[in-house]
Amino acid sequence: LDGRFVVNPRSKVFDVRKAPTAVLTSIRSLKKYRRKAVLLEKYGVQVFGLDGGPWLRARPILRTLADLGISSVLVEGGSRTIQTFLEDRFFAKVHCFIAGKILGAGLPAFALDPRRLSRAFIIAKPQVRLIGEDVLFEGNLA
Repeated sequence: LDGRFVVNPRSKVFDVRKAPTAVLTSIRSLKKYRRKAVLLEKYGVQVFGLDGGPWLRARPILRTLADLGISSVLVEGGSRTIQTFLEDRFFAKVHCFIAGKILGAGLPAFALDPRRLSRAFIIAKPQVRLIGEDVLFEGNLA
């Protein structure tokens, strides 16, 4: 996922010999960087332009993936990517790693509007495990 289409087309992630690869970006960015899309397609990468701005929404992402025959997705991303899947409730399970380091204020993990308790996401059967020096919190959406 790259709504602004700033990926480096020569990155190893685009080695389609290892796995089929697709890039989902915004239509606007796809038009702006058409030469990059042509180069990626030459390498065998599928490139899709989705409605919306630089922050892609979950529904068109999942619709495009479903058209490719993909029915299960692991979403690992920044706060805005996670936000769209949470807000649209397109998730069944949460795996949240918490590093064993304190750096200060940092960036928010989720770019959600402040929630009322009545609108909170409820995680059923939560489990907490120590993985090395990090903590893994996981559970299913209730």
